[in-house]
Parts: sequence; C-alpha cells; structure tokens
Amino acid sequence: MTAMQTLEHYAEMLRIAEQQAELAEGGRLEALAPLGSRFDELAATLPANPPAAAAAMLGRAALISQRTQERLAQMQQALMQDVAVAAKAGRAAHSYALQSQRARRVDHCA
Repeated sequence: MTAMQTLEHYAEMLRIAEQQAELAEGGRLEALAPLGSRFDELAATLPANPPAAAAAMLGRAALISQRTQERLAQMQQALMQDVAVAAKAGRAAHSYALQSQRARRVDHCA
C-alpha cells in the first residue's frame, strides 16, 4: 500500500468516526454496526506504526470515538432506567389487578 493510500485510509476512518457520532447523537443506532465493520476493516490494513502525517487524523478520530462511546453509554444508562421504571409499573399494575379481582370476589359473595 502506498503512503497516499495509507493516508486515505486514515482519512476514511476519521469520516467514519464522524458519521458514527452523528448517528449516535440522532439515535440511529442500527446504522452504527456497518460503519464499525468498515472501520475495523480499514484498521486491519494499516501499519503498526502510523506515519506522522496521520497523527492529527488519528487524534481527532480517537477523540470523536471516545465521545461517541460516552454518548452511547449515557443512552444505554437511560434505556436501562426506562426499563426499570417500566418493570416497576408492570409489577404495580399486576398488583392492582389482583386487588381488583379480590375486591370483586368479596363483593360478589357479600
């Protein structure tokens, strides 16, 4: 691979990181996986020691990726809280339904 092709791969990885950040911010999580696969494919083609010319792109991509991961973690936490609230509401509704059934039996027998 030529030096120019290598730099193009780093530039594409930066574009992918930017796209992933936009998708995560927009809640379009289903579109992240294909981009992640492409990112991994590109990373596998790169040399172990990146050229100095790629340093800025790598730094920016790393920062964007870190922020995206933090955003995804926040979204996951919020989702887990929503699930916990829904489970609690479901248990409460079930309890109320049982109480309602008991009350009907008492009224019916009275």
